Amino acid sequence: MKVKKNKFNKHQLLTLLLFIPAMLFTACNNDDDVAPIENQDISYVSLYQASPDAPDMRVVVDSRQINASPFEYANHTGYLRFYAGERTMSFGPFDGSNVVSDTTLNLMENEFYSIFVTDEYPEVQPLIINDTNEAPDEGMAKIRFLHLSPDAPAVNLEADEMEMPLAESAMFNEIADFMEVEAGNYDLTVNTSDGDETVLEIPNTVFQEGGFYTVIVRGYANPPAGNNNDLTAEILIN
Repeated sequence: MKVKKNKFNKHQLLTLLLFIPAMLFTACNNDDDVAPIENQDISYVSLYQASPDAPDMRVVVDSRQINASPFEYANHTGYLRFYAGERTMSFGPFDGSNVVSDTTLNLMENEFYSIFVTDEYPEVQPLIINDTNEAPDEGMAKIRFLHLSPDAPAVNLEADEMEMPLAESAMFNEIADFMEVEAGNYDLTVNTSDGDETVLEIPNTVFQEGGFYTVIVRGYANPPAGNNNDLTAEILIN
């Protein structure tokens, strides 16, 4: 079992270039960002590819393909600048022209969003979550748990250091809110909802004071023939 702790990885989706009509944007945590047009309202959107059997994909925003390299399984962009307002987004095979999933986003100024491409291909769908949240209290961090495995049962996220689960009976594609926990080091486990079986272990997980974290479970509990995307956990720093 592999656990990955992921910050923004520059090579993963875009060549850090997000084309939206008449304007060029880069990831918002890049000090060399191109300044937006004066008075243009901005939102921040991250993309994550969680479909374990999808081919290399393209991402189209407002009729323009935004990725110069394929959007592959487990790719994560970090937050990118989007114009606020109504945006259209679609997904399809990188070397094709067909659309397998599309959606319309209504992005609010200065708000943060995460979009997870989930489910099995070609039934992929975007799971859209508004990430904007109040800062945690002193000495605390905020975490949430997302179950993104299309064939795994409902699960609990538990910490050896806590009596109650951090997340209970989490279902596939169920949107979760951030919750506060004391900052510190945790040994996490993902267990079946009845508590009878440990599915994954996530040891030595550090939640720093003031941080926001998304713990995800992705991949197949029982991969189909020829697919190596086993069930794994990943921790994203929001």
